[in-house]
Amino acid sequence: MTDGQKLNYAISQERALVTFNVADYVKLNNEYTASGKRHYGVILSEQLPIGEIVRRLLRLLSKFTAGELENSLWWL
Repeated sequence: MTDGQKLNYAISQERALVTFNVADYVKLNNEYTASGKRHYGVILSEQLPIGEIVRRLLRLLSKFTAGELENSLWWL
């Protein structure tokens, strides 16, 4: 799947997308914003041990509602 297809799938499921692919998803987010398309959030991370990623995701998700994640980029 292309990055756009992955983001569109996440949108169809009303979910944020978590990725290590920072450069491509920053660009894709900018394209969506410029064209007025909406998404449920893109969460960016460097590659870390899975336990650390889960800990950071839980902390992020405890601070923000789903609505606050929409159309935004977030860094773990």
